[in-house]
Amino acid sequence: MTWISTAVGLRFVKMLAVGMLGAVLVDASFGGAAETVDYTNYVEIPELEWELAPGQGAEIVETNCTACHSLAPILQHRGFTREQWAAEIHKMQKRYGAPIDEQDIGPMVDYLAANYGKEITWDAKN
Repeated sequence: MTWISTAVGLRFVKMLAVGMLGAVLVDASFGGAAETVDYTNYVEIPELEWELAPGQGAEIVETNCTACHSLAPILQHRGFTREQWAAEIHKMQKRYGAPIDEQDIGPMVDYLAANYGKEITWDAKN
């Protein structure tokens, strides 16, 4: 062994020892054990039943979108323009790998723009 490899080896051992000591000190400063959580005061929130507005294309939207997430994001993005809905669908395909067939995109955009688009006026019930 040369003096260079010995020096590198010693430096590695020192770094390893310092790291292990740091881990022990951090664990000790946080009590070393997980705290028990009291769940007696927690409230159970029921699951919401999300439904799309009826219309041509609703089934295509529901099938494609709920493969990855609930219907909530669709209902929460009311007011998108036709172009924004198309961009949202393409984002889901490109960024998140959503398996949406190209032939489904047109009917999806038509449905979303007609039922959740910018031109739609919403009352307090929707």
